Formats: sequence, structure tokens, C-alpha cells
Amino acid sequence: MLGADIAAGRFLVQNTLTAYAELLKRNGRMEELRELGTGEHAHVGLPYYARALEDRGQADEAETVLRRFIAADEWDRFRWPLIELLGRQGRIEEAVEVRRPTFDHHDACLLESVLHLLAEAGRFDDALAILDERDAEYIDEHSSWFHTNRIWLLGEAGRYEEALAHAAMLPTDLYGLTSSTAWILEQAGRVEEALGLLRADADVEAWEAAALLVRHGRADEAIDSMPSIADLRAASRWG
Repeated sequence: MLGADIAAGRFLVQNTLTAYAELLKRNGRMEELRELGTGEHAHVGLPYYARALEDRGQADEAETVLRRFIAADEWDRFRWPLIELLGRQGRIEEAVEVRRPTFDHHDACLLESVLHLLAEAGRFDDALAILDERDAEYIDEHSSWFHTNRIWLLGEAGRYEEALAHAAMLPTDLYGLTSSTAWILEQAGRVEEALGLLRADADVEAWEAAALLVRHGRADEAIDSMPSIADLRAASRWG
């Protein structure tokens, strides 16, 4: 049914292509999956075809077909499945280089994903170095994203004082700064300071302080600190 609808163009959403690709992959229908993955619907089907090849021990073939499509695609739609493949093989440097051409894009930017890939590999200095390569214009345009990610990476690396020093240099109204700083304080064992910071910022929702309390075994206190349903309803009304 899916195959017939797709062949006849009787579908409106990408989910139909995804469902068909997943069905073919689960059932080992490689020839049909190859047709879907390398034809006009490659933007959806190719990642499934490549993963099916990899699962069958044909990772080299999967890499070849992905790189071929990347070279011919102007929208960078096929970089992510190749990055995932390289990551699973432990080829981190190559995965970073596949991402690099997208780092300054407004759309289809894979910079954040490379930061997470490097962080998961424990390579925090490399992640920070890539983040710090951004120029002043980029940082100004993506100020909140840049600084909160820098604080996060420093925290993951255990460089708490450096993270707090960086946070202290930033405008206090920077979006996400309070939550990021509180997380650093919590990681450093300064739980009461983190709570005080969250509670003092009117823009921080009550659940953030409550979640922190729960993480430290203080569930009753967390429940008591949450606003009532009536208060939440009143706050959500317009006017």
C-alpha cells in the first residue's frame, strides 16, 4: 500500500516516506530500499538505506553512497547520516570535518551536534576550540546559544570556576544565563547558591528549582515550593 501510494504520488507528508523506508529496512527489502534511498526521495530514504548497508557489514558501501550524495547536494541534507556512521566507527576527526562546512550556516547548521559528539567522547578542549573559532559577528548574532554552550562545555569538563567567571562577564538578562549558571553551581556542590539564583530570577520557571531539589532528595520541599494550580491558571490568563 505504501509503495503504491508513493509511486503514484498519493501522499502529502514526509512521514509516509519515513514509514515506508522503516518498513523496508525492518524487512530486509534492500532492492526496494535502494530505489527509495537513491531516487527522487533520497532526502528521506538514503539514511535508512545507508544504515541498512552498515547493519549488513557494508559500511564502506554506505559511506561511499553518502559521500556521493553529499558532493552533489547544495542543501547539506545528507551530512548527518554520514556523521553518525563515522561516529559509530570512532572516526571523530572525520565526522567533525564532514560537519565543518555547515558551521556558519543559518540553516542546516551542525555545529551543536559536533559539540555534543566531542563532549560524549570526552574531548571538551576540542569542542571549546571549535566553538571559540566563531567570529564576533557570529557570536553577536547567536549570543545566548554561544555563551550557554560555552558554560555547559566548561562545566562538563569540570572547569567550574572558569565557567562561573565566564558567566559573570555576561549581561544578566542573557537568555538562559541564570539556568546555566545555576547548573554550574550545582555541579560544583554549591546547591543552596544555585537554588537562590533560580529563585531570585522572575523569568525562571518554578519547576527548575523544584527539579534541582528533587535531584538532591528534597522532593517534599520541591512540592511545597511549586505554585498552586489556581496560581498557574491565574498567571496564564490574558489581560
